[in-house]
Amino acid sequence: MALWGDKDNISVGTGATAYISSYTKDETYGGYPIVGSGSVWGSAGYAQEGDVIRFGNVGNSVAGVGGTYYGEAIIVNIQSTTSCYIASTEGIKSGWAASAGVATVFTVSQSPTFAVQDSRWSVRNTDANTYTAGVSTGGAANTLATQYETGVGWVGVQTYVDAGSNLRVKKEVLVSMSGIATGNAPIWDSNPMA
Repeated sequence: MALWGDKDNISVGTGATAYISSYTKDETYGGYPIVGSGSVWGSAGYAQEGDVIRFGNVGNSVAGVGGTYYGEAIIVNIQSTTSCYIASTEGIKSGWAASAGVATVFTVSQSPTFAVQDSRWSVRNTDANTYTAGVSTGGAANTLATQYETGVGWVGVQTYVDAGSNLRVKKEVLVSMSGIATGNAPIWDSNPMA
């Protein structure tokens, strides 16, 4: 299992949704069970063990903009195209899917797994929305002279609205690398929240 890859655009399946079916860790499979509908986990070109799954709408997740982002986790076991297990629920917004069956859209990425456990880039920080974005060379060029300007690679992003109702964007390049294939929401450009 790699620590990261170069794809922020792994296919999820048409109209695919998922939910955490239990907040009790299954020691046999090493994690918490996720149930998918329309998912194709384990198939070539789709989610694999070691990939990061993001629940909800990562784009448009800034307060006042709309959309809901629930957080991310590392896939540790795939049982079928509709059943997998995540290593932890630490990076998941508390209260989401408190009862089984609350499904949402999801994306899959090869973003750095260490960022999932880092509270600076996890939704555990309730005052802001945080995630790791894959930024391609074109994406970095499109952000020049904007508040989203950053380098190429895997970038930790934190967005929040300050006391004066101004959007603030903090960024840190976690892994500098070129060749990232992007396509998951948000697409990093001059306004990834659009």
